[in-house]
Amino acid sequence: MTELEIFKKCLTLGMTPAGAAGCTANILAESAGRPNNVEDRSGISDSYYTERVDSGAYDGFVTDRYGYGLCQWTSPSRKQALLDYARAHGVSISDADMQFQFLVREMRNTYTYVWNILTHTADPYEAGYVVCKFYEIPANTEQSSQSRGARAREILARCAPATPDPAPVSDPDTKPASEFWPPRMICQGMEGPDVLALQALLTAHGYTVIVVNGVFDDGTDKATRRFQEAERLDVDGIAGPKTWARILARE
Repeated sequence: MTELEIFKKCLTLGMTPAGAAGCTANILAESAGRPNNVEDRSGISDSYYTERVDSGAYDGFVTDRYGYGLCQWTSPSRKQALLDYARAHGVSISDADMQFQFLVREMRNTYTYVWNILTHTADPYEAGYVVCKFYEIPANTEQSSQSRGARAREILARCAPATPDPAPVSDPDTKPASEFWPPRMICQGMEGPDVLALQALLTAHGYTVIVVNGVFDDGTDKATRRFQEAERLDVDGIAGPKTWARILARE
């Protein structure tokens, strides 16, 4: 898929032009827009790998940890969900429309903070940065996030003039991104996309929060305290500027 095709598709999914640019920047960086892209280190061609997965001849798709598809889904749980979704819809694992629908489903259900940004932001840099930082999470995350944020600005400048009628409709019940970024000081009893982001980051770094649901519950409080203790911060269960800075800097 071309840059403009991806951008327009993202608009039809409900993203703002800036959000669409940020998502496009990440998809191009991950897969060059090829829905059948399998990670190069596999040593297998895209077409052969895809055909073997579709036919059932290859049963290692879920566990091989090779990035696959537009977003280079890699972890076993996410690849299993992608495979199940493709089979439930009776399409190839490489079907682009299916992958976009899966992306939306995954973001809405598990990465609510990222979806909130993409459907509300007017800042392409913010969109590109947040998708990379909290959804893709590649190696050298911070550097990659900055790079994709900058790339998103360029994409919006090129693509927006070619799409005169984007007008995606945002969910009026979802709070605007500006209320949650930069992150607030949060603690037990609070909820929101920034709480979800904290839970996802804690979980990614091995501090299990039990449920990643956007609610700062007892499990999140305990995980936050364990993280603070390990990082030699004040152990108070409050995710303030120092805790956010430390966890966002972690690779």
